[in-house]
Amino acid sequence: LRGFALWLQSHRIPAYVPEGELIPRRGQYSVPWIFTKRQIAEILDAASGLPNTYWPLRSLTYGTILLLLYTTGMRIGEATGLRLKDISWPDRSLSIRDTKFFKSRLVVLSRSVARELESYVRQRNAAHAPQDPEAPCFWSPRGGKISVVAVRQAFRKVVVGLGWKFPLGVRGPR
Repeated sequence: LRGFALWLQSHRIPAYVPEGELIPRRGQYSVPWIFTKRQIAEILDAASGLPNTYWPLRSLTYGTILLLLYTTGMRIGEATGLRLKDISWPDRSLSIRDTKFFKSRLVVLSRSVARELESYVRQRNAAHAPQDPEAPCFWSPRGGKISVVAVRQAFRKVVVGLGWKFPLGVRGPR
């Protein structure tokens, strides 16, 4: 609105230009959400309870992705971009390739998280998912890897399903 009013004035059309401080900037109200351990446990439990209507591994897949995001600090795109070859079982590590700013790094997993990931991969392979080393770790039966949007939607569905109440004007966790 302010930009449009300035454009009008630049073309000699009288217009009121609101002060910059009166107009909120995009994303100004997106505040990081800090979870309690109890909330994380509720999210992970709820993710494991997602209905598997069209895809038997749905709840296991999203539960494993959310667990990795929580325990490693990976970005969603990094988790969905993992390939089978990126997992090193002896080292309990993940190779994160070409991330933000085109960097790569290793992420070491705890024993318990490595066991969960190993369980997921075993069940994924038993479901006849592609097993080529280049295949996506988090595979979608619709073909290819799970999308970032799908993970965000699943997370949102989990949080809404938990029935948490947020103050008016607060979006809640994303």
